[in-house]
Amino acid sequence: MKYLTLLILVSSLLLTGCIALKSIDWALGTNFSGSDEVQEPLLPEESAVPPEETLTETEDKYLCETDLDCVCGGQDPETGRCFYGNKEYQEEFVDLDVQCSCRRDRVLLCKENKCQYVEPEKNHTFVAKRTIEKRGTDEKVILTIKSDGIAIRNYFPGRLSGKPETTQRALLEDELTRINTSIQDPEIFDLPRNWQCEDDCPTNFPTTWLYINVGGNEASFSIYYPEELDPQLDTILSVFDDLEERIK
Repeated sequence: MKYLTLLILVSSLLLTGCIALKSIDWALGTNFSGSDEVQEPLLPEESAVPPEETLTETEDKYLCETDLDCVCGGQDPETGRCFYGNKEYQEEFVDLDVQCSCRRDRVLLCKENKCQYVEPEKNHTFVAKRTIEKRGTDEKVILTIKSDGIAIRNYFPGRLSGKPETTQRALLEDELTRINTSIQDPEIFDLPRNWQCEDDCPTNFPTTWLYINVGGNEASFSIYYPEELDPQLDTILSVFDDLEERIK
């Protein structure tokens, strides 16, 4: 009878232990019981909802695709200083009621998909002069463009009848921007000075001379019906052509 009572007591303890292990397995998703069946862990209902995506990461506030994405103004919530970065971050997180001063010695641009301050390109004063002379008559037109936006056209009739004429016009904003972008590139001074026709050249085509002076650096180009012309020179001459139509 004593042994029977002891056997019943041991069996009860083993059964209770198995039940406890099964409960732990079910709650934690473990497999203490040795069974091959893995139970899924019980997750709180709210943890199944993914967190909202925000722009709180530091690197996100500088992301950009174009220069128009980059802005300055308001107080940066992370640094407490004047904010600069992308417009989306500014609208969402920056306190625009706080006045601040953006840097005036730098330009805020999108470089490599990141808003950053860069040194502005230095614009030197320049003079660009195109001279076209017709063979046989010595008729000559000199068109001069200056960085202040003034264009002067001088006409010399040469052997033709007529009087010299001088006309002055202001450049359109687009014309000044186009010529300024090309002429400020220092690589223009490394270009060949002669651009001449090589095969089947016309004999009555006028010769074009282009003289440029940018910040004291000078270069002169002789151009006569070339098969190809450098894009920078072509842009400069196209401005002269458009201006010639307006000013003559």
